[in-house]
Amino acid sequence: MAEILSRPDGISVKRLYASLPPDEWLRAHEPDSARDAAAVREAARSAGLAFNQMVPGQLLVFDGVRVEVLGVRNEEIRANAINNSSVVLRASDARKSVLFTGDLGPEGGEKLLKSRMASRLRADYVQMAHHGQNGVTEEFYRAVQPSYCLWTTPTWLWNNDRGQGPGTGPWRTLEVRGWMEKHSIEKHFVTSIDGLVRID
Repeated sequence: MAEILSRPDGISVKRLYASLPPDEWLRAHEPDSARDAAAVREAARSAGLAFNQMVPGQLLVFDGVRVEVLGVRNEEIRANAINNSSVVLRASDARKSVLFTGDLGPEGGEKLLKSRMASRLRADYVQMAHHGQNGVTEEFYRAVQPSYCLWTTPTWLWNNDRGQGPGTGPWRTLEVRGWMEKHSIEKHFVTSIDGLVRID
């Protein structure tokens, strides 16, 4: 975002929506992310833009697509702090819905399941949290009830392969794949395998 705002190269940014934790929180819990956030804030200031802070229940509409804000930053969660402050969005049109979980971890997912927004989690497609491993729980995905899974996942992670074959790594991808198979998923879309996919 800092790069786009600094050198837009024909891209016109009218509004910025975010749920950035305060700088002091980032410095205390996620120093690497604090530097990135500071760069984005400075680029926004230079571009004359302010962040619109998102709140749960907020509805944005873009070209007929409804974007509901279900989850925002979780400053009280210190485990896996920045990932658990991922914004969770549900996009839908008249025919389908997609749940975007970002890098949400189990703690952030549990909080969302207990929130008033839990009833809005149901979606046709789900972007698998944290690349499909070490993200939200099986209970969370059960609440979503997706038919399709979107995996922003390289092949080695999809196969839990640290270089000695499938299943040889420490990642939980195969376990999560097993969860989803129990719930009659129609198709998995994996970025490293399927490449660019158009969903009609």
